[in-house]
Amino acid sequence: MDHGNQSRHQRKRELYTGGMNKMISDNKLKEFQKNIQIPVSIFCDHRFGVLESLVHHLKKNHCLKIYQIAKILNRDDRTIWTVLSRYKEKEYTEGEGME
Repeated sequence: MDHGNQSRHQRKRELYTGGMNKMISDNKLKEFQKNIQIPVSIFCDHRFGVLESLVHHLKKNHCLKIYQIAKILNRDDRTIWTVLSRYKEKEYTEGEGME
């Protein structure tokens, strides 16, 4: 099984993503990182932490996948999933309390 110059991490990621065509290559992700702009206004809602607001913004407004956000922020995929889950939970519970 010859994988050429492909790193073990890259092969592993392709296994998890199924080698989807939508997967952003490392070069495109690096280019995206250089051009991304985050509005300061996303941090104004004090119900959410800084990381929660940032991850939610990247997921919702830039349509990034969890592993892509993790790579950009140099965090583990599971950390990003947890942060996003907490954001949604806070958003849901705050919404219930306002009725």
